[in-house]
Amino acid sequence: GVPLASIAVAPVVLLYIIERIRDIRAGHDPSVRIKTAFVKQRQVQLTIDKGMSGMTYETGMYCMLKAPDISDFEWHPFTIASGGGRSEFQVLFAIVGDWTTQLSELIKEAQKNGSPYPKICVRGGYGAPAQGMRDKKHIVMVGGGVGATPFLSFLSNMCNSVQSGEKDQFDGVESAVFYWVSREADDFAWVNQYSSIINSTPTLKDRVSIRLCLTKALEATATGDCSATEIALFWLGVQIAVTKYKSEELSKELGAPTQFGRPNWTKEFSDHVNKLSKKIAGDIEVSVFACGNQ
Repeated sequence: GVPLASIAVAPVVLLYIIERIRDIRAGHDPSVRIKTAFVKQRQVQLTIDKGMSGMTYETGMYCMLKAPDISDFEWHPFTIASGGGRSEFQVLFAIVGDWTTQLSELIKEAQKNGSPYPKICVRGGYGAPAQGMRDKKHIVMVGGGVGATPFLSFLSNMCNSVQSGEKDQFDGVESAVFYWVSREADDFAWVNQYSSIINSTPTLKDRVSIRLCLTKALEATATGDCSATEIALFWLGVQIAVTKYKSEELSKELGAPTQFGRPNWTKEFSDHVNKLSKKIAGDIEVSVFACGNQ
């Protein structure tokens, strides 16, 4: 006879296959397209219009992308860097492998020639650990490089909700600190729009703060406009102004409070808990979410 285990597992396997086929078919919807793209030396940011594909996602989820011009069979996972419930979403990824390199080259070629962006297929969204942030009162987010994308999604969601006046799934979050640790100063440009909204909105400013930590040795490479010495002096001046003289004005111009070098996590966490203790009586549970390379 047929093993009992097979009878029990078969419906689940069948349901998985049907769901997988449905997602793949929806992901090939011709209305899905790359709306805008920004290509930097090591990163790419895409804004994707999901069109009539029926794709749904929540803050903190990830999606699967495929570029038919590169391969008809390769699907690659990327964390969604936008708040949920929008007709468009963003992904931010590093140019580190063959697929991402080829996609960045296709995008640059399209921008150079003024032609349409390469066709993109998308399916998702799929659950990820970062979704658990909505169930916590006090959170600390640590993103390394492009590992910051789920936390950019959180910031996007918070800012969008304030601007639209809609109820937010993170209304229960009383405090949130986001540390973005990166070797590249250019990375921090992606967070500037959220920093401006947070700084200008009292209800957000009291709940959310951003710390940008530049760990790479200060850049001193000559460009067409500046010599290596001039660039080195500039970064040295920024470092002294921000760290020694606590220049809040300069920090705001850079996009958010900025620090140089790897954070002293013991001190950072202790200072954060002490700050919360002055506002909240009793025990405090702070949840830490981290994403990025080891």
